[in-house]
Amino acid sequence: MNFLKDLFGIDTDLEESYKPEELSYKADGFSYKPMPITPEILQRLIPIRSFPNEELHSFAWSRTAEVFCPGSVLFKRDQLARYLFYLLEGVVRIEVDEHNSYEISANSELTKFPICGGVSYSATCIAATKIQVLRISHKVLGWQGYNSVLPPTSYVEIDEETIPKQTRSTQFYQVFYQDFRSENLRIRTIPAVVQKLKLLLSREVGFKKAIQAMQVEPTIALKLVQLSNSGLYLPGHPINNCHNAVYRLGLSATKNLVIDYCLNETFSMHDDFFKRIINEEWVNCLYLSKICRVMAEHISGINPKSAQLAGLIANIGKIPILAFAENFPHEFWTPEDLVNVLDSLQGRVGAYVLAHAGFPQELVEIPLLAENWKHDSGQQMALSDVVILSKLHFLWSAKTSRHLPPMHSLPAFAKLNQGLLSPESSIHILNFAKAKSTSVLKIFRE
Repeated sequence: MNFLKDLFGIDTDLEESYKPEELSYKADGFSYKPMPITPEILQRLIPIRSFPNEELHSFAWSRTAEVFCPGSVLFKRDQLARYLFYLLEGVVRIEVDEHNSYEISANSELTKFPICGGVSYSATCIAATKIQVLRISHKVLGWQGYNSVLPPTSYVEIDEETIPKQTRSTQFYQVFYQDFRSENLRIRTIPAVVQKLKLLLSREVGFKKAIQAMQVEPTIALKLVQLSNSGLYLPGHPINNCHNAVYRLGLSATKNLVIDYCLNETFSMHDDFFKRIINEEWVNCLYLSKICRVMAEHISGINPKSAQLAGLIANIGKIPILAFAENFPHEFWTPEDLVNVLDSLQGRVGAYVLAHAGFPQELVEIPLLAENWKHDSGQQMALSDVVILSKLHFLWSAKTSRHLPPMHSLPAFAKLNQGLLSPESSIHILNFAKAKSTSVLKIFRE
């Protein structure tokens, strides 16, 4: 039960022991089957309706109300308020003290508010009839909207002196940077993934296969983690991998959300240049994510699932830049301009995107640190260290012409147990990761 409580914020001992008096009520027209929670219901409730529509739709998928019998005690006066209760059907009696009480029915305007607010309950709430309620963590009142230490806007302002003058002088850079500062970025999914993913998820697939299918593309992973970290779920800790995100959202909800998102946010890709570069980026993201996972499996204290997500989103900053370029008049930029802007801004753009999506700080920093070879995260091995080591392996395997530092010069390498990385083990990691990514690509290219 502790697992459920930690992961979902669910307390299985909701009702207190209570013997109700005999209460007469009319059962006519009352549904005993838990009613479905719809986005329309959530959009009526205060303060829940202030959450973004996509989070309300995510939360509503396959969710039903809770049904309580007459005499059930939802909470008692002076009890610490752990939940907000919204009355959806039936009648509750509110006992302010021993002598004063009143009733609230589901057709009252009061039901758009929680039955009781405050740090502690100011009255006792008893079901006067059979009731249906929506129960949400009380912490939703203090939800800040993101888990990162720094707000998303902190990544928008850039010291332009750090950007090469040749890059800054291009019209493409200047227009994109203004768009970035205005926070108008669009995240798009990769077309090669969308149709196959839709086909896979339309079938009766199990939990494991569904997760494997949904963690092969960075923007889909981004959306899953973003929605699972919504304030409406409010677990004890933020989600930092796709596996736990699917657990929290539920398999049925996740499949529908991913399909809807993919269909609405896809590159149009009429240009062969974009078809090539975007698909190359997808293959590279997938391969890097597998390297991160395989490497993390040999490092104590690092969750391989989180490492896989970290590798998948390490270059996510490139996607909004490519999406912008796709719709920017082609006569005003060259492939060289695009490459220069990608190299200069993708780290900042990626950090902004992840912070805006509510990612934990350790993941928000990944796009900024993935190629910062001299970065030192401290004495303990961190997720960023795994990505840095993995990115160096990836670039070696790509036989890039770029100057790469020797492995032993990296602060991340110094934290590894002696002998953990050797020429032989590095080749094994690369080969194993390549085999894993190739098997996924084969499915999506059939």
